[in-house]
Amino acid sequence: MASSVGRRSIPLAIVVVVSLVAPGPARAQGFGVFKKNVMLARSLPPVIDLSGTRVGVNVTGVPGRPQTVTQLLRAKLIPLIFSNGTLVESQASPDRVVEVTITDLRSTTRIDPADRSTVVTANIQAAYRTINNQTKRTLDAKNVDFEYEQRFAAAQQQTQTATTKGSDGGFLGKLNKLSNSLGSGAASTEQPPTAEKLTMMMVDAIAVQIAQRIVLMKETIEVPLPRGKLDKASDLAVNGRWGAMLEQLEQTSPLPAADDAYRIYGIGVANEALAYLERDAAKQRDLVANASLNYKNALQVRRDEKTFQKAEARIAQSLNALTVVAAQQSQSRAPAVQPAGGARSAGGEGGGKATRWNNAAVVELAKGGFKDSELVEMIATAPTPEFEVSTPADLLELRRAGLSDVVIRVMRIRMQSVRKDR
Repeated sequence: MASSVGRRSIPLAIVVVVSLVAPGPARAQGFGVFKKNVMLARSLPPVIDLSGTRVGVNVTGVPGRPQTVTQLLRAKLIPLIFSNGTLVESQASPDRVVEVTITDLRSTTRIDPADRSTVVTANIQAAYRTINNQTKRTLDAKNVDFEYEQRFAAAQQQTQTATTKGSDGGFLGKLNKLSNSLGSGAASTEQPPTAEKLTMMMVDAIAVQIAQRIVLMKETIEVPLPRGKLDKASDLAVNGRWGAMLEQLEQTSPLPAADDAYRIYGIGVANEALAYLERDAAKQRDLVANASLNYKNALQVRRDEKTFQKAEARIAQSLNALTVVAAQQSQSRAPAVQPAGGARSAGGEGGGKATRWNNAAVVELAKGGFKDSELVEMIATAPTPEFEVSTPADLLELRRAGLSDVVIRVMRIRMQSVRKDR
């Protein structure tokens, strides 16, 4: 389920709803044929702040393709963007314009000769940007896409499953349920979607991704839990005992590498859930950063595990959300000052002790062992930032110096806020 909510909502929050399917026989380490899931809910702040402005929405498609989908997408975007009352819809004289171009939408249906199951795949891609309608300057832009793949068992092979009542979590819950089954080898007992239903599902997914960049959104995510030898630890998560789950998985002796990836993934899930429960901003960032590292480590071992890929992408979005919030909050706490001949070096220039908040200072702090979450807080609250992040050369220099994407991003956001206040 996805909905736009008031701007005062906390950046990340959690609501745990258990989605259980009937237990199956023990198998090789993984997620099992019969899945055990939990539902996590989070509120994500927008990438750009358009509150109080008049906004227009334009959706187009590639010439020669059916235009019905563009009308569907616009009809989905309008309520998502304007329902919380922070933006004013105006097609005639907008201050900002949301532009979306659907660049691809395709689907295939095939019969797998091995088990006669029906395999449905689909993909939608779109180019999004928000522009200042007066200057035509791009304020935010991203290429978004959504992939769908689901295997539907042949009628004679369908088995009965039981799902806990009221645990579908609305549209995004169903969407994640479908997405999380990728690569599981398990076939759904439902019927393949009609062409109209599949198109609507793909359009819904893209609409949510775009709206999340513009307004504060609340979404529900279905997260699979590892099974097999890790079933007991996952049962702790089902009961909401995230701290106990984390402790048990951390104390469990490492499994063979391919299996241990699922233990590390479980640690990431526990850290992520604890982060969404945490109310202290610094602790929340640390937990999210830990979960990000866990998912990356699991993915290094099992690069083909799509559930790991989705988890890494999801936690990166949460980490970016916290980065945006920290940068936005800093605008009201710290004065913006014109940089006085800021140093360009991302290395050791500056001579003597670092007293200026420039690139060199951040690099030195990172080399000194400060975590990304700590660096984000420092950058967001720096009283007189002089970061050089306006050219590709600046960004490459920072990357070569060892700074992470998150740290570089918050440096750019901070300097954007400084330029706006000049």
